[in-house]
Amino acid sequence: MSVLPASVQAFDGRTNVPAEFVIDDPMALHTRRSGLVTTSTLVPGALIESGAVVMTVDDDPVVALATSQPLHRDLAVGDKGPDVTALQESLVALGYFKGQPSGVFGTSTSDAVRAMKRQLGLPNPRDGGFRVDSYIWLPAAPFRVATLEVHVGQTVEAGSALATQGGVLSRIALDIPADYPAEGHELNVEIFGVAVPIDGPGAVTAVDSLEAVSSSLDFQRAASVPNGLDGSIAVVRYQQPIEALRVPVAALYSVSGTRACLSADGQARQVEIVSSSLSGTLVFTDGWNPKEVDVARAVPGRACTAG
Repeated sequence: MSVLPASVQAFDGRTNVPAEFVIDDPMALHTRRSGLVTTSTLVPGALIESGAVVMTVDDDPVVALATSQPLHRDLAVGDKGPDVTALQESLVALGYFKGQPSGVFGTSTSDAVRAMKRQLGLPNPRDGGFRVDSYIWLPAAPFRVATLEVHVGQTVEAGSALATQGGVLSRIALDIPADYPAEGHELNVEIFGVAVPIDGPGAVTAVDSLEAVSSSLDFQRAASVPNGLDGSIAVVRYQQPIEALRVPVAALYSVSGTRACLSADGQARQVEIVSSSLSGTLVFTDGWNPKEVDVARAVPGRACTAG
């Protein structure tokens, strides 16, 4: 039986897959304060984080605050409700509140509000009450400003829109083939020149990853054109390449799906086919890497064992 050369090479599972971008509706920031805008950090392209002073109205700081629901009233010790829970959760995320959110505005919540006021320069830092008009509700954080509705020197009324955010990328869905050899591997995806981890079942959902993709100029150019994101192709690959054996197609026999037999050095073993081209076929061999392989021939009753 004749033999042909085989070689070990790195395999990263690289494959092209269709990508679909889920973009939420545009959102706006609204003020609860009335007065003259004396300073502002709201400019197109600015990234607004929860717990940051974003403007002053009549020289009083106004803070952006991301909560699970809008806060609709002033709060003080003794108040209860889901809005108190939402405030406590936000204070925990910002490091001001060390307890467990309970929905009850107690002394520990009041102390946390005082600490935030002192840190951010809000009025009446000794008062532990939460004054809702000192805050702007962030529907999601971070919030990237797309357009401005109000500028320094203008007078605002409570309820006025301050800035809007373009549609927010909330998910990238990847159509990865069912037979893709992903088991046991952490995957990355590269799209619009940005590589990020695949953190969900066939999807990218992490906020920092989505922000990295949506901030790329190539993505922004495509998104600015009607249907410009349709038909996008992403590259999926392993985060850590692995070893595979390249063998001639003629060396494989008893092929069934992605399984086949390979013979070399007097042994016959079952291998897994992971990639095939005119130049040869890549197979997983579980560390068995012969330098030469037999040319396959149909032999009645010939069997191979798992590697």
